[in-house]
Amino acid sequence: MSAVIRRPYTFKTCAVTGATLHLEDGESAVIVEGVAEWVTPSKAVALRLAAAAKAKYGYSQTAASYQEGVWRLQPIKALAWNTLYVDATRFRFNAALI
Repeated sequence: MSAVIRRPYTFKTCAVTGATLHLEDGESAVIVEGVAEWVTPSKAVALRLAAAAKAKYGYSQTAASYQEGVWRLQPIKALAWNTLYVDATRFRFNAALI
């Protein structure tokens, strides 16, 4: 795997695009598998990202920092549950429709 370090704990991969995203909670889980892509959002999208982060967390990076690039995960499959053997559910996404 080759990578270019962009910021601490963030890297832009050149060869590996598969990714898995999950919550830290092992009991109520959401696991998303898909293709990760480094994208440079437009100014309008960067402003929306900054506003959404501020609304959710009470603080945010600047829109300009989002314009430097962000990871986008295009989902292929997701698994979710509150109680593993009771309500586990699998979702599949058609990449052509996303």
